[in-house]
Amino acid sequence: MNTSVLVGYEDKLAARIGQLVSAFEKRVGSEVDISEWLSSLAFDFMGDLAFGGAFHHLEKGSDQEGYMGLSTLTMRFQDTVGMIPWIKPLAWLYPGAHKLVRFRRFATASVLARKSNGSSTKDIFYYLLDEEVVGHGPPSLPTLILESGLSIVAGSDTTAVALSNLFFYLLSHPEILPRLRQEVDSVFPPGADAFSPAAAADMKLLNAVMYVMCFECGRGGLRKLSIETRPCGCSRLCQIPVMCGCCITLRVWGRAGFGSSFGTRA
Repeated sequence: MNTSVLVGYEDKLAARIGQLVSAFEKRVGSEVDISEWLSSLAFDFMGDLAFGGAFHHLEKGSDQEGYMGLSTLTMRFQDTVGMIPWIKPLAWLYPGAHKLVRFRRFATASVLARKSNGSSTKDIFYYLLDEEVVGHGPPSLPTLILESGLSIVAGSDTTAVALSNLFFYLLSHPEILPRLRQEVDSVFPPGADAFSPAAAADMKLLNAVMYVMCFECGRGGLRKLSIETRPCGCSRLCQIPVMCGCCITLRVWGRAGFGSSFGTRA
């Protein structure tokens, strides 16, 4: 999917954000779990982007079916097996591993529903199913199911984590939040188009905050290294012994003490 195609999803994103704002307005004065609501936003929009609109967590107000929880469990499972490849034969012992079967069924149902119902937009599966007929036809159903699960997990999880961290650090640094609110209000007064890329490009503080969050708190900037086998059965990385057959993940853009320096960096 190229940039021109993604631009066509601005209206759908605006509608989802409108649902989120409406949900918050209905709960003024009440305690809300902003992380859960941001996860619902990311999950629903990923349904728009991948399946032409399939999920409605914001509308329901909660993860009634437990699919977001299954998505998080799947991500943790993949991270564990990915870092310790030799543990795969024992993967069924992983806590909650039996629930992964339900997530696979959910991914399968999402693919089959998308194939049956079609989509009015050029979503991810528009290209995977080769509906434009420019390739050699769609891949096999197992491959489509795998791509479906990857789209749901990777797309919604990374966005939700980045946004949750963003609000955590903003609320943890009250000296930054008023400045950011003032900048947003000055660029987008009541009635202004809040989805104007040209206007947002000139918002220095907002872009600084988003830049810092995406690079240092998101899942970006990760490099996974496979440890080579040594005769002794282990290796060393920065004087730390590491068993062979394991992987090490390095956060390229990471920085120790990020939380304490957020205010000065933003």
